[in-house]
Amino acid sequence: LDWRKNGWTLNDALTHLGGSVERGNTKAIDFYAGISADPNCTEALWNQAANRLRKAANAGNEYAKTAYKGMKAWTAGQPSS
Repeated sequence: LDWRKNGWTLNDALTHLGGSVERGNTKAIDFYAGISADPNCTEALWNQAANRLRKAANAGNEYAKTAYKGMKAWTAGQPSS
């Protein structure tokens, strides 16, 4: 998903895809999990994405659980700012 191409902000993209994450859409889950690497990702947006992924994971979505763990692991390996 190229959110810039659609004229959205990263926040818009997260908001529009939130329901898809909760329904288990793997492309939406991948997008949420990958925002850590986006230079436009703020702490607030990271928390928004992580909370939505965690909610889907806690509801039993194994794909979301794996994505959430990957997101946390990627972030833990980054230098702090």
